[in-house]
Formats: sequence, structure tokens, C-alpha cells
Amino acid sequence: MSYLNLAVDVSSLPNGRYRVRLSSPVGEASADVDSPLSQPEIERFLSILGRSPRVSKAEENAAARDLGARLFNFLIHGSDDTSAVYVASLERAGSAGLRLRLNVENAGDLRTLAWEYIRDPQRDYLALSRLTPVVRYTPLVTVRPPAKT
Repeated sequence: MSYLNLAVDVSSLPNGRYRVRLSSPVGEASADVDSPLSQPEIERFLSILGRSPRVSKAEENAAARDLGARLFNFLIHGSDDTSAVYVASLERAGSAGLRLRLNVENAGDLRTLAWEYIRDPQRDYLALSRLTPVVRYTPLVTVRPPAKT
């Protein structure tokens, strides 16, 4: 498939908040938002979704749905601008698909979360649809050797 990209960059800020930046075929938007989870909640989700032997399948499914919705709201509904960029990008992509290229390298405690569980309440888990794959992206710095003269 020939996807359009929605680049999503999450960075922690010094005041305990996060900056979410979206860059898409229709434009860019950013929002400074509160964490979607407290530290105990992060640990709980990691334990449950890490397939702790004491967790039932129903509890695991409920945790995945809750985490996915909270991550989606954090990334997309941080501001009217980020919501508008997401919706317009989906519309522009149409049947070509919209790939979420997610960079969480600078997201502090949120970096370890299972971002692949992102769930749009209108579309379900994004990563399960061929039209909305989710890929983690780590920008790499490449150093080129000096040109020989």
C-alpha cells in the first residue's frame, strides 16, 4: 500500500506535561497535555498486559481497551487542532491508508507503554486495520564522512 504518513512526536516537558506534535499531509498541530496515566497506572497496565498469570482474559481485554482509548485521547484529542489534523488526514488518505509514525523516544515514563494498543473509539484498534498501521519511529542521526576533494 502507498500510505500517507501522520508523524506523531511525544516529548516530556519539565513541568510533568507532554508535548504532542502531529505532522501530516494536511498540516501540523501541537498540544501541551497532561499525562494520560499516573505512575501507578502505568505499572498496572504493564503488569496486566505483560500477561501476569493472575489476570483473567476479560481483565486483560478491558485493560487493553482502556489503555488504547486513553492513549488515543492523549495523542489526538489534546486540542481542537490535533483532532482536526487527525480527522482531515484520515479523509485525505482515504483508501490509501494513513500510517501513524510514532516517535516516543523523548516521552519519559510513557516510552515503555504498549502504544500499539492505540484505539480510536470510532475505528477500534488502529494497528489492526490495514488502513491505519501504527509504527514506532526512531529518528537516527547519520554522520556522513567528509567529502574527498
